[in-house]
Amino acid sequence: MGEGAREREPGSRRERYRAHNDQWYETFSRRDQVPVRWENTLRAGIEALGPDTPGGKRIAETAAFFEFLQKELVGTMDRRREHKATR
Repeated sequence: MGEGAREREPGSRRERYRAHNDQWYETFSRRDQVPVRWENTLRAGIEALGPDTPGGKRIAETAAFFEFLQKELVGTMDRRREHKATR
């Protein structure tokens, strides 16, 4: 799901990749995206350093940024799905 296919040209050692329909949508709409993992890792860092320490505060700001990105990405993917349905 959401992955392309690696193919070999007949009689050649050359490989080519074919993207499936909606591959980008599937890739970006998954909930386990890298920003979510980064956000979780950053939250663990906040806990380790302490939320009131200078480092903990900087990490908290970065975690809030990734949380914002994830919410925006979900909204963008929803709007993309709606747009595609009207085409």
